[in-house]
Order: sequence, then structure tokens, then C-alpha cells
Amino acid sequence: KSNIENYSNIVKSFARTAPTYENFMNLNYSIYSNNWFLSWFNNYFIKSSITQIMGLTCLIFIIPFIITLMNEKKNFYVKIILIFYLIAIG
Repeated sequence: KSNIENYSNIVKSFARTAPTYENFMNLNYSIYSNNWFLSWFNNYFIKSSITQIMGLTCLIFIIPFIITLMNEKKNFYVKIILIFYLIAIG
């Protein structure tokens, strides 16, 4: 059980200090406090997750279009393709 907990802390520390990994294995910084969050958010999430942000933005604009298609009861195959596409990018 101790080995699993140590491994879990190592993995969490690695992920939380991305992308610079300056405080990797500094468990007081990366595990036992919330100091890592702002650095991780600015340096990793915002920079490397632009695809996710754009995907979410697209979904916000595509959902009304899909609702309109569902209400028209036309183009059944187009609806199915759109649903599979949204599942694939999600």
C-alpha cells in the first residue's frame, strides 16, 4: 500500500508541475498544497489545451444547430453523422 501511495504521489507531482517540472518531487509544493495550481493553469492548461477550449467553443455554437436539425425531422443521416462527430471530438 505504501508503494502505491508513493507512486501515486510521483505521478501527481509530475502532472501538476507540467510543463516546466521545476518542482517535480517537491511534494510540499505539488501534493500537499495548492500552490501548483496557478502555475499549472497558466503554463500548461492555457497553452497546451487550446484545442479543448476551441472544441468547447465550437460545441456551444453547434448545439443550437443540432437542436434545429432534430426539430426538422429531415436529413436523418446528417443528424447521425453530426452526433458521431461530436462524440469523436468530445
